[in-house]
Amino acid sequence: NWCKAVSLLANMLQLRLEPSIINYNATISACERGSVSHAALELLASAGMRGVDLNAISFNATISACAKGRMTQKALTLLENMAQLRIQPNTITYNAAISACEKGSMPQMAICLLDEMYQRIIGPDTISYNSTISACEKGHRSQMALQLLLSMRRIALQPDAVSHNAAISSCEKVTLWNKAIALLLGMPLASLQPDIYSYSAAISACENGQQVQQALELLDALQRQRLQADIITYNAVISACEKASQPREVLKHFREMHQKHLQPTV
Repeated sequence: NWCKAVSLLANMLQLRLEPSIINYNATISACERGSVSHAALELLASAGMRGVDLNAISFNATISACAKGRMTQKALTLLENMAQLRIQPNTITYNAAISACEKGSMPQMAICLLDEMYQRIIGPDTISYNSTISACEKGHRSQMALQLLLSMRRIALQPDAVSHNAAISSCEKVTLWNKAIALLLGMPLASLQPDIYSYSAAISACENGQQVQQALELLDALQRQRLQADIITYNAVISACEKASQPREVLKHFREMHQKHLQPTV
């Protein structure tokens, strides 16, 4: 674990053994896996002060640690530092920075970083797009999220379930219930199997759009697919039924939740 990795590096220094960039990178990566952003930052700074030649791996792991720690501005500063040190960023670097923007609800910056990848001839991958779509979803930029999903197909990147789920969720937030359903129904055509997150997001879009019949039909569809509706799914269905003044449906689904030992929160 990260504590042991940091301890081993500290022991090297106590024994007056000079850690190499490999030692530092391994320790920073351990901190990143442990989501300990402050330790990763301290190690990167320590390596720099000791004259160790930092490289892309050092920054990639630290930026990723900052993303996990929701330290978005710090992650972006590290990306700028790489340019100052003439260290070439790569796809992993940008993916980590875009992920930081996604967790920090900075959709415009995520889009700018994706554009910058093209400008620097650094090929975006599915992860790059998924993180940017997710950033747009969290930032209520549904149209941009949908455009990015279309862009993936145009550049021969295959959107996966994560891509679709984030796009469906973006429709939920602005009541584009018909688009959410279209995306859900289009997943099997792309050889993708919708999961409970796909259905729950689409049902929530229907709930927000006061489309109770569509919400109920989606609940039936997911059960036919042998998916287990969770608390989020039922909350959306019950809320849709309440808005449509359908008390019998509300009671029916409350009973189903009770049978499945789910605690309602609406």
